[in-house]
Amino acid sequence: MSVFVTESSISLIEQILQNCPKIAIKKLSNNDRKWADGPKNNDQKWADKPKTNHQNGPYIPIDLREDSFFPDLSNATTSAEHIYDCRIQTYWVRTGEVKRSRLVNYSNKGKKSGQENHSKKSTECHLTGVPKKEFAGIAPASWFLAGRHEDASGVTYHCLVIDSADEEGSTYIETTFELDSAFECRLIDVEHAIRPDVASRDFIKELLQALAAGRIESLWAACAFPKSAELAALAQTEFLRKSETGNSGKPRNLNPFKLECPGDALMEISRDIEYRLFRQHSARHYSAKLLHMLSGGKTPPDLATVVTELVTKFDDIYKEVMVSAGQRAKSRAGYSFELHVKRMLTDGGIPFQEQRFIGNQRPDFILPSLKTYKDPNRDRDDALILSLKTLLRERWKQVLSENKASDLYLGTVDESITGATIEEMRENRIYLVVPEKLKDSAYTEYSGHENVITFRDFFRTELRRRRTIWLNKGIKVQFKDS
Repeated sequence: MSVFVTESSISLIEQILQNCPKIAIKKLSNNDRKWADGPKNNDQKWADKPKTNHQNGPYIPIDLREDSFFPDLSNATTSAEHIYDCRIQTYWVRTGEVKRSRLVNYSNKGKKSGQENHSKKSTECHLTGVPKKEFAGIAPASWFLAGRHEDASGVTYHCLVIDSADEEGSTYIETTFELDSAFECRLIDVEHAIRPDVASRDFIKELLQALAAGRIESLWAACAFPKSAELAALAQTEFLRKSETGNSGKPRNLNPFKLECPGDALMEISRDIEYRLFRQHSARHYSAKLLHMLSGGKTPPDLATVVTELVTKFDDIYKEVMVSAGQRAKSRAGYSFELHVKRMLTDGGIPFQEQRFIGNQRPDFILPSLKTYKDPNRDRDDALILSLKTLLRERWKQVLSENKASDLYLGTVDESITGATIEEMRENRIYLVVPEKLKDSAYTEYSGHENVITFRDFFRTELRRRRTIWLNKGIKVQFKDS
Protein backbone atom coordinates (compact mmCIF):
# COMPACT_ATOMS: atom_id res chain seq x y z
CA MET A 1 0.00 0.00 0.00
CA SER A 2 1.22 3.50 -0.78
CA VAL A 3 2.57 5.53 2.11
CA PHE A 4 0.23 8.33 1.04
CA VAL A 5 -3.00 6.38 1.27
CA THR A 6 -3.91 7.75 4.71
CA GLU A 7 -3.94 11.34 3.45
CA SER A 8 -7.19 12.83 2.22
CA SER A 9 -7.46 12.28 -1.51
CA ILE A 10 -10.85 13.90 -2.09
CA SER A 11 -9.62 17.39 -1.22
CA LEU A 12 -6.63 16.90 -3.55
CA ILE A 13 -8.88 15.77 -6.40
CA GLU A 14 -11.11 18.79 -5.83
CA GLN A 15 -8.03 21.01 -5.87
CA ILE A 16 -7.20 19.75 -9.36
CA LEU A 17 -10.79 20.24 -10.51
CA GLN A 18 -10.78 23.83 -9.26
CA ASN A 19 -7.52 24.73 -11.00
CA CYS A 20 -7.70 22.75 -14.23
CA PRO A 21 -10.49 23.06 -16.83
CA LYS A 22 -9.54 19.73 -18.42
CA ILE A 23 -8.10 16.60 -16.85
CA ALA A 24 -6.80 13.24 -17.98
CA ILE A 25 -7.77 10.16 -15.95
CA LYS A 26 -6.11 6.80 -16.41
CA LYS A 27 -6.46 3.47 -14.66
CA LEU A 28 -2.91 2.31 -14.06
CA SER A 29 -1.87 -1.01 -15.57
CA ASN A 30 0.61 -3.32 -13.89
CA ASN A 31 3.48 -1.90 -15.98
CA ASP A 32 2.41 1.63 -15.06
CA ARG A 33 3.16 1.01 -11.39
CA LYS A 34 5.42 -2.04 -10.96
CA TRP A 35 8.44 -0.23 -12.35
CA ALA A 36 8.48 1.71 -9.06
CA ASP A 37 8.61 -1.45 -6.94
CA GLY A 38 11.14 -3.53 -8.85
CA PRO A 39 12.59 -6.47 -6.89
CA LYS A 40 10.99 -5.21 -3.67
CA ASN A 41 7.52 -6.03 -4.96
CA ASN A 42 5.77 -8.46 -2.62
CA ASP A 43 4.52 -10.58 -5.52
CA GLN A 44 7.08 -13.42 -5.52
CA LYS A 45 6.28 -14.31 -9.13
CA TRP A 46 7.29 -10.80 -10.14
CA ALA A 47 10.37 -10.79 -7.94
CA ASP A 48 11.65 -14.07 -9.35
CA LYS A 49 11.59 -12.79 -12.92
CA PRO A 50 14.46 -10.86 -14.50
CA LYS A 51 13.56 -7.24 -15.02
CA THR A 52 12.57 -6.83 -18.65
CA ASN A 53 10.34 -3.80 -18.15
CA HIS A 54 12.34 -0.60 -18.61
CA GLN A 55 9.30 1.61 -18.16
CA ASN A 56 9.92 4.41 -15.65
CA GLY A 57 6.57 6.11 -15.59
CA PRO A 58 2.98 5.65 -16.75
CA TYR A 59 2.10 4.94 -20.36
CA ILE A 60 0.19 7.78 -22.00
CA PRO A 61 -2.17 6.27 -24.60
CA ILE A 62 -3.34 7.92 -27.77
CA ASP A 63 -6.72 8.88 -26.29
CA LEU A 64 -5.02 11.18 -23.76
CA ARG A 65 -3.03 13.02 -26.44
CA GLU A 66 -6.04 14.48 -28.22
CA ASP A 67 -7.22 18.11 -28.25
CA SER A 68 -3.68 19.41 -27.60
CA PHE A 69 -3.91 18.37 -23.95
CA PHE A 70 -0.25 17.38 -24.12
CA PRO A 71 2.25 19.06 -26.47
CA ASP A 72 3.46 17.42 -29.68
CA LEU A 73 6.60 15.30 -29.69
CA SER A 74 9.70 16.04 -31.76
CA ASN A 75 13.29 14.81 -31.93
CA ALA A 76 14.78 18.27 -31.77
CA THR A 77 16.40 17.53 -28.39
CA THR A 78 17.97 14.18 -29.26
CA SER A 79 20.29 12.88 -31.95
CA ALA A 80 18.58 9.47 -32.08
CA GLU A 81 16.14 9.32 -34.97
CA HIS A 82 13.77 6.94 -33.21
CA ILE A 83 13.38 9.05 -30.05
CA TYR A 84 10.70 11.74 -30.03
CA ASP A 85 9.96 13.68 -26.88
CA CYS A 86 8.97 16.91 -25.19
CA ARG A 87 9.43 18.39 -21.73
CA ILE A 88 6.57 19.39 -19.47
CA GLN A 89 6.36 20.81 -15.97
CA THR A 90 4.46 18.62 -13.52
CA TYR A 91 3.24 19.58 -10.07
CA TRP A 92 2.49 16.65 -7.74
CA VAL A 93 -0.30 17.97 -5.57
CA ARG A 94 0.04 15.43 -2.75
CA THR A 95 3.64 16.39 -1.93
CA GLY A 96 3.97 19.80 -3.60
CA GLU A 97 6.92 18.53 -5.64
CA VAL A 98 7.60 20.18 -9.01
CA LYS A 99 9.32 18.09 -11.69
CA ARG A 100 10.61 18.68 -15.19
CA SER A 101 9.02 15.57 -16.68
CA ARG A 102 9.36 14.09 -20.13
CA LEU A 103 6.88 12.66 -22.63
CA VAL A 104 8.90 10.25 -24.75
CA ASN A 105 8.48 7.65 -27.47
CA TYR A 106 11.51 5.39 -27.93
CA SER A 107 10.13 3.14 -30.64
CA ASN A 108 9.13 3.45 -34.26
CA LYS A 109 7.25 0.16 -34.25
CA GLY A 110 3.94 1.99 -34.28
CA LYS A 111 4.95 4.05 -37.29
CA LYS A 112 2.79 3.45 -40.33
CA SER A 113 4.19 3.12 -43.82
CA GLY A 114 5.07 6.52 -45.20
CA GLN A 115 4.53 8.23 -41.86
CA GLU A 116 7.58 10.24 -40.85
CA ASN A 117 6.12 12.80 -38.48
CA HIS A 118 6.13 11.38 -34.96
CA SER A 119 5.01 14.75 -33.61
CA LYS A 120 1.43 13.95 -34.51
CA LYS A 121 -0.92 13.87 -31.55
CA SER A 122 -1.70 10.23 -32.26
CA THR A 123 1.78 9.19 -31.12
CA GLU A 124 1.70 7.09 -27.96
CA CYS A 125 4.35 7.72 -25.33
CA HIS A 126 5.42 7.41 -21.71
CA LEU A 127 5.62 10.00 -18.98
CA THR A 128 9.04 9.82 -17.29
CA GLY A 129 10.83 12.00 -14.80
CA VAL A 130 8.06 11.40 -12.25
CA PRO A 131 8.37 10.88 -8.48
CA LYS A 132 8.96 7.16 -7.96
CA LYS A 133 7.48 7.22 -4.48
CA GLU A 134 4.10 8.27 -5.89
CA PHE A 135 3.82 4.94 -7.71
CA ALA A 136 5.64 2.63 -5.29
CA GLY A 137 3.57 0.12 -3.37
CA ILE A 138 0.19 1.04 -4.84
CA ALA A 139 -2.37 -1.69 -5.49
CA PRO A 140 -3.56 -2.94 -8.89
CA ALA A 141 -6.04 -0.77 -10.81
CA SER A 142 -4.98 2.45 -9.09
CA TRP A 143 -5.59 5.85 -10.68
CA PHE A 144 -3.54 8.60 -12.29
CA LEU A 145 -4.96 12.10 -12.72
CA ALA A 146 -3.32 14.97 -14.61
CA GLY A 147 -4.95 18.38 -14.93
CA ARG A 148 -3.75 20.97 -17.46
CA HIS A 149 -3.30 24.38 -15.78
CA GLU A 150 -2.29 27.37 -17.88
CA ASP A 151 -1.46 30.86 -16.66
CA ALA A 152 0.91 33.69 -17.54
CA SER A 153 3.94 31.61 -16.56
CA GLY A 154 3.01 28.77 -18.90
CA VAL A 155 1.46 25.30 -18.66
CA THR A 156 1.80 23.05 -15.63
CA TYR A 157 0.25 19.61 -15.24
CA HIS A 158 -1.21 19.02 -11.78
CA CYS A 159 -0.72 15.31 -11.12
CA LEU A 160 -2.10 12.91 -8.53
CA VAL A 161 -1.92 9.15 -7.98
CA ILE A 162 -4.84 7.55 -6.12
CA ASP A 163 -4.14 4.12 -4.66
CA SER A 164 -7.07 1.77 -5.32
CA ALA A 165 -6.60 0.65 -1.70
CA ASP A 166 -7.82 4.15 -0.81
CA GLU A 167 -11.49 3.22 -0.95
CA GLU A 168 -12.71 6.76 -0.30
CA GLY A 169 -10.59 8.31 -3.03
CA SER A 170 -11.27 5.57 -5.58
CA THR A 171 -15.02 5.71 -4.97
CA TYR A 172 -14.97 9.49 -5.35
CA ILE A 173 -13.26 9.24 -8.75
CA GLU A 174 -15.61 6.54 -10.03
CA THR A 175 -18.70 8.39 -8.77
CA THR A 176 -17.79 11.95 -9.78
CA PHE A 177 -16.85 11.01 -13.34
CA GLU A 178 -19.30 8.09 -13.68
CA LEU A 179 -16.59 5.60 -14.64
CA ASP A 180 -17.85 2.10 -15.40
CA SER A 181 -16.06 -1.21 -14.90
CA ALA A 182 -14.67 -1.14 -18.47
CA PHE A 183 -13.00 2.26 -18.04
CA GLU A 184 -9.33 2.64 -18.98
CA CYS A 185 -8.65 6.30 -19.75
CA ARG A 186 -10.35 9.50 -20.83
CA LEU A 187 -9.90 13.25 -21.27
CA ILE A 188 -12.59 15.06 -19.28
CA ASP A 189 -13.89 18.60 -19.57
CA VAL A 190 -14.41 19.47 -15.89
CA GLU A 191 -17.26 21.94 -16.45
CA HIS A 192 -19.27 19.45 -18.49
CA ALA A 193 -18.46 16.55 -16.19
CA ILE A 194 -19.97 18.16 -13.09
CA ARG A 195 -22.90 19.82 -14.85
CA PRO A 196 -26.33 18.28 -14.05
CA ASP A 197 -27.70 16.03 -16.77
CA VAL A 198 -31.15 16.42 -18.30
CA ALA A 199 -32.80 14.07 -15.81
CA SER A 200 -31.29 16.01 -12.89
CA ARG A 201 -32.43 19.35 -14.30
CA ASP A 202 -35.96 17.98 -14.71
CA PHE A 203 -35.99 16.81 -11.09
CA ILE A 204 -34.74 20.22 -9.92
CA LYS A 205 -37.80 21.79 -11.59
CA GLU A 206 -39.98 19.17 -9.93
CA LEU A 207 -38.52 20.02 -6.52
CA LEU A 208 -39.04 23.76 -7.02
CA GLN A 209 -42.64 23.23 -8.09
CA ALA A 210 -43.29 21.00 -5.08
CA LEU A 211 -41.81 23.60 -2.72
CA ALA A 212 -43.93 26.37 -4.21
CA ALA A 213 -47.11 24.29 -4.03
CA GLY A 214 -46.50 22.86 -0.57
CA ARG A 215 -46.14 19.29 -1.90
CA ILE A 216 -42.56 18.58 -0.86
CA GLU A 217 -43.62 15.99 1.73
CA SER A 218 -45.67 14.05 -0.80
CA LEU A 219 -42.85 14.26 -3.35
CA TRP A 220 -40.43 12.90 -0.75
CA ALA A 221 -42.83 10.03 -0.10
CA ALA A 222 -43.04 9.36 -3.83
CA CYS A 223 -39.24 9.21 -3.96
CA ALA A 224 -39.06 6.40 -1.40
CA PHE A 225 -36.03 4.21 -1.86
CA PRO A 226 -36.73 0.84 -3.50
CA LYS A 227 -35.89 -2.25 -1.49
CA SER A 228 -32.61 -4.00 -2.27
CA ALA A 229 -34.32 -6.90 -4.04
CA GLU A 230 -36.38 -4.47 -6.14
CA LEU A 231 -33.32 -2.47 -7.17
CA ALA A 232 -31.45 -5.67 -8.03
CA ALA A 233 -34.38 -6.86 -10.15
CA LEU A 234 -34.46 -3.54 -12.01
CA ALA A 235 -30.75 -3.86 -12.82
CA GLN A 236 -31.14 -7.47 -13.97
CA THR A 237 -34.08 -6.54 -16.18
CA GLU A 238 -32.14 -3.71 -17.80
CA PHE A 239 -29.19 -6.01 -18.46
CA LEU A 240 -31.39 -8.67 -20.04
CA ARG A 241 -33.26 -6.11 -22.12
CA LYS A 242 -30.10 -4.71 -23.68
CA SER A 243 -28.23 -8.02 -24.02
CA GLU A 244 -28.49 -10.26 -27.02
CA THR A 245 -27.05 -13.73 -27.50
CA GLY A 246 -26.32 -14.26 -31.17
CA ASN A 247 -29.28 -15.43 -33.25
CA SER A 248 -31.26 -16.70 -30.28
CA GLY A 249 -32.50 -13.25 -29.38
CA LYS A 250 -32.53 -11.74 -25.92
CA PRO A 251 -31.64 -14.02 -23.01
CA ARG A 252 -34.69 -14.77 -20.89
CA ASN A 253 -32.78 -15.15 -17.64
CA LEU A 254 -29.34 -15.17 -16.03
CA ASN A 255 -28.61 -18.86 -16.50
CA PRO A 256 -24.80 -18.93 -16.09
CA PHE A 257 -24.50 -21.95 -18.40
CA LYS A 258 -26.01 -19.92 -21.24
CA LEU A 259 -24.08 -16.70 -20.67
CA GLU A 260 -20.71 -16.62 -22.42
CA CYS A 261 -19.13 -14.62 -19.60
CA PRO A 262 -21.28 -14.86 -16.46
CA GLY A 263 -18.68 -13.10 -14.31
CA ASP A 264 -18.54 -10.13 -16.65
CA ALA A 265 -22.33 -10.02 -16.57
CA LEU A 266 -22.28 -9.96 -12.76
CA MET A 267 -19.79 -7.10 -12.77
CA GLU A 268 -21.80 -5.07 -15.29
CA ILE A 269 -25.07 -5.61 -13.46
CA SER A 270 -23.76 -4.85 -9.97
CA ARG A 271 -20.98 -2.32 -10.55
CA ASP A 272 -22.42 -0.44 -13.52
CA ILE A 273 -26.16 -0.78 -14.01
CA GLU A 274 -27.35 -1.14 -10.43
CA TYR A 275 -24.90 1.44 -9.14
CA ARG A 276 -26.18 3.96 -11.69
CA LEU A 277 -29.78 3.23 -10.67
CA PHE A 278 -28.79 3.48 -7.02
CA ARG A 279 -27.26 6.91 -7.52
CA GLN A 280 -30.35 8.14 -9.37
CA HIS A 281 -32.65 6.99 -6.57
CA SER A 282 -30.25 8.39 -3.94
CA ALA A 283 -30.25 11.84 -5.54
CA ARG A 284 -34.04 11.95 -5.71
CA HIS A 285 -34.71 10.48 -2.27
CA TYR A 286 -32.18 12.47 -0.24
CA SER A 287 -32.69 15.74 -2.13
CA ALA A 288 -36.43 15.62 -1.42
CA LYS A 289 -35.82 14.59 2.19
CA LEU A 290 -33.33 17.41 2.78
CA LEU A 291 -35.66 20.05 1.32
CA HIS A 292 -38.51 18.66 3.42
CA MET A 293 -36.36 19.09 6.54
CA LEU A 294 -35.27 22.63 5.54
CA SER A 295 -38.66 23.96 4.46
CA GLY A 296 -39.95 24.28 8.04
CA GLY A 297 -43.48 23.55 6.88
CA LYS A 298 -43.74 26.85 5.00
CA THR A 299 -45.05 27.16 1.45
CA PRO A 300 -42.79 28.25 -0.11
CA PRO A 301 -40.03 28.59 2.51
CA ASP A 302 -38.12 31.86 2.66
CA LEU A 303 -34.34 32.06 2.86
CA ALA A 304 -34.39 32.88 6.56
CA THR A 305 -36.40 29.73 7.27
CA VAL A 306 -34.03 27.53 5.26
CA VAL A 307 -30.96 28.94 7.06
CA THR A 308 -32.62 28.66 10.48
CA GLU A 309 -33.69 25.07 9.90
CA LEU A 310 -30.23 24.18 8.59
CA VAL A 311 -28.49 25.50 11.71
CA THR A 312 -30.97 24.31 14.35
CA LYS A 313 -31.48 20.87 12.80
CA PHE A 314 -27.94 20.26 11.61
CA ASP A 315 -27.41 17.19 13.81
CA ASP A 316 -30.60 15.60 12.53
CA ILE A 317 -29.74 16.50 8.94
CA TYR A 318 -26.29 15.01 9.33
CA LYS A 319 -27.63 11.74 10.72
CA GLU A 320 -30.73 11.33 8.56
CA VAL A 321 -29.26 12.51 5.27
CA MET A 322 -25.46 12.37 5.20
CA VAL A 323 -24.83 9.38 7.45
CA SER A 324 -27.85 7.50 6.15
CA ALA A 325 -26.78 8.00 2.53
CA GLY A 326 -23.25 6.81 3.29
CA GLN A 327 -24.40 3.72 5.19
CA ARG A 328 -26.90 2.82 2.48
CA ALA A 329 -24.19 3.06 -0.18
CA LYS A 330 -21.82 0.81 1.79
CA SER A 331 -24.41 -1.86 2.55
CA ARG A 332 -25.89 -1.94 -0.96
CA ALA A 333 -22.92 -3.32 -2.89
CA GLY A 334 -22.39 -6.54 -0.93
CA TYR A 335 -26.04 -7.48 -0.65
CA SER A 336 -26.80 -6.68 -4.29
CA PHE A 337 -23.89 -8.86 -5.44
CA GLU A 338 -25.36 -11.71 -3.41
CA LEU A 339 -28.78 -11.20 -5.02
CA HIS A 340 -27.33 -11.33 -8.54
CA VAL A 341 -25.36 -14.52 -7.84
CA LYS A 342 -28.48 -16.04 -6.27
CA ARG A 343 -30.38 -15.26 -9.46
CA MET A 344 -27.71 -17.05 -11.51
CA LEU A 345 -27.76 -20.11 -9.26
CA THR A 346 -31.55 -20.23 -9.45
CA ASP A 347 -31.75 -19.70 -13.20
CA GLY A 348 -29.09 -22.38 -13.72
CA GLY A 349 -30.97 -24.97 -11.66
CA ILE A 350 -28.08 -25.24 -9.19
CA PRO A 351 -29.04 -26.52 -5.71
CA PHE A 352 -28.05 -24.24 -2.82
CA GLN A 353 -29.07 -22.86 0.53
CA GLU A 354 -28.21 -19.34 1.61
CA GLN A 355 -27.27 -17.67 4.86
CA ARG A 356 -27.34 -20.85 6.96
CA PHE A 357 -25.28 -21.04 10.15
CA ILE A 358 -22.23 -23.28 10.29
CA GLY A 359 -21.13 -22.91 13.87
CA ASN A 360 -20.66 -19.17 14.38
CA GLN A 361 -20.32 -18.49 10.63
CA ARG A 362 -23.09 -17.80 8.13
CA PRO A 363 -21.68 -18.10 4.58
CA ASP A 364 -23.59 -16.67 1.66
CA PHE A 365 -24.24 -20.01 -0.07
CA ILE A 366 -23.84 -23.69 0.79
CA LEU A 367 -23.94 -26.10 -2.15
CA PRO A 368 -25.84 -28.34 -2.53
CA SER A 369 -27.44 -28.06 0.96
CA LEU A 370 -26.81 -27.63 4.65
CA LYS A 371 -27.91 -31.23 5.20
CA THR A 372 -25.19 -32.53 2.87
CA TYR A 373 -22.62 -30.22 4.44
CA LYS A 374 -23.41 -31.51 7.93
CA ASP A 375 -23.38 -35.19 6.94
CA PRO A 376 -20.65 -36.71 9.19
CA ASN A 377 -19.92 -39.44 6.63
CA ARG A 378 -19.43 -37.23 3.58
CA ASP A 379 -16.21 -36.57 1.70
CA ARG A 380 -14.73 -33.08 1.45
CA ASP A 381 -15.81 -32.71 -2.20
CA ASP A 382 -19.45 -33.53 -1.43
CA ALA A 383 -20.19 -29.90 -0.45
CA LEU A 384 -18.71 -26.47 -1.02
CA ILE A 385 -19.03 -22.95 0.31
CA LEU A 386 -19.51 -19.93 -1.95
CA SER A 387 -18.90 -16.62 -0.19
CA LEU A 388 -19.03 -13.21 -1.83
CA LYS A 389 -17.14 -9.98 -1.26
CA THR A 390 -17.56 -7.11 -3.71
CA LEU A 391 -14.36 -5.55 -2.36
CA LEU A 392 -11.91 -7.82 -0.59
CA ARG A 393 -9.29 -5.62 1.08
CA GLU A 394 -8.70 -7.47 4.37
CA ARG A 395 -12.32 -8.67 4.52
CA TRP A 396 -11.44 -12.01 2.97
CA LYS A 397 -10.02 -13.08 6.33
CA GLN A 398 -13.57 -13.05 7.69
CA VAL A 399 -14.26 -16.29 5.80
CA LEU A 400 -11.16 -18.20 6.90
CA SER A 401 -13.07 -20.52 9.24
CA GLU A 402 -15.62 -21.45 6.56
CA ASN A 403 -13.34 -23.86 4.67
CA LYS A 404 -12.41 -26.30 7.41
CA ALA A 405 -14.71 -29.06 6.18
CA SER A 406 -15.12 -28.19 2.47
CA ASP A 407 -13.61 -26.13 -0.33
CA LEU A 408 -14.23 -22.42 -0.08
CA TYR A 409 -14.83 -20.33 -3.21
CA LEU A 410 -14.70 -16.57 -2.74
CA GLY A 411 -16.41 -14.62 -5.51
CA THR A 412 -15.44 -10.99 -6.11
CA VAL A 413 -15.37 -8.22 -8.72
CA ASP A 414 -12.45 -6.48 -7.01
CA GLU A 415 -9.56 -5.45 -9.29
CA SER A 416 -7.18 -4.27 -6.59
CA ILE A 417 -5.98 -7.52 -4.99
CA THR A 418 -2.21 -7.96 -4.94
CA GLY A 419 -0.37 -11.13 -5.88
CA ALA A 420 0.89 -11.48 -2.31
CA THR A 421 -2.67 -11.48 -0.98
CA ILE A 422 -3.74 -14.04 -3.57
CA GLU A 423 -0.90 -16.31 -2.50
CA GLU A 424 -1.91 -15.90 1.14
CA MET A 425 -5.40 -17.03 0.16
CA ARG A 426 -3.93 -20.05 -1.61
CA GLU A 427 -2.06 -21.01 1.52
CA ASN A 428 -5.40 -20.90 3.35
CA ARG A 429 -7.08 -23.07 0.67
CA ILE A 430 -9.29 -20.28 -0.65
CA TYR A 431 -10.22 -20.26 -4.33
CA LEU A 432 -10.91 -16.85 -5.85
CA VAL A 433 -13.68 -16.60 -8.44
CA VAL A 434 -13.41 -13.50 -10.62
CA PRO A 435 -15.01 -12.04 -13.79
CA GLU A 436 -13.59 -13.37 -17.04
CA LYS A 437 -12.16 -10.05 -18.19
CA LEU A 438 -10.29 -9.58 -14.91
CA LYS A 439 -8.53 -12.96 -14.92
CA ASP A 440 -5.80 -12.05 -17.44
CA SER A 441 -6.24 -8.30 -17.40
CA ALA A 442 -3.23 -5.97 -17.62
CA TYR A 443 -4.73 -4.11 -14.66
CA THR A 444 -4.96 -7.02 -12.19
CA GLU A 445 -2.60 -9.59 -10.66
CA TYR A 446 -4.93 -12.60 -10.96
CA SER A 447 -3.10 -14.21 -13.88
CA GLY A 448 -0.84 -17.16 -13.15
CA HIS A 449 -2.31 -18.04 -9.75
CA GLU A 450 -3.63 -21.60 -9.53
CA ASN A 451 -6.27 -20.68 -6.95
CA VAL A 452 -7.93 -18.08 -9.22
CA ILE A 453 -10.68 -19.17 -11.60
CA THR A 454 -13.35 -17.31 -13.54
CA PHE A 455 -17.06 -17.50 -12.88
CA ARG A 456 -17.38 -19.36 -16.17
CA ASP A 457 -14.88 -21.97 -14.90
CA PHE A 458 -16.76 -22.17 -11.62
CA PHE A 459 -20.12 -22.88 -13.24
CA ARG A 460 -19.08 -24.91 -16.27
CA THR A 461 -16.20 -26.92 -14.84
CA GLU A 462 -16.24 -27.01 -11.06
CA LEU A 463 -20.00 -27.30 -10.56
CA ARG A 464 -20.37 -29.84 -13.33
CA ARG A 465 -17.70 -31.93 -11.60
CA ARG A 466 -19.64 -31.64 -8.35
CA ARG A 467 -22.86 -32.58 -10.11
CA THR A 468 -21.41 -36.01 -10.88
CA ILE A 469 -20.51 -36.42 -7.20
CA TRP A 470 -23.96 -35.31 -6.06
CA LEU A 471 -25.78 -37.61 -8.46
CA ASN A 472 -23.68 -40.54 -7.27
CA LYS A 473 -24.75 -39.66 -3.72
CA GLY A 474 -28.41 -39.79 -4.74
CA ILE A 475 -28.89 -36.01 -4.60
CA LYS A 476 -31.35 -34.71 -7.17
CA VAL A 477 -29.63 -32.22 -9.47
CA GLN A 478 -31.14 -30.72 -12.60
CA PHE A 479 -28.74 -28.18 -14.04
CA LYS A 480 -30.21 -26.17 -16.89
CA ASP A 481 -27.08 -26.51 -19.00
CA SER A 482 -28.32 -28.47 -21.98
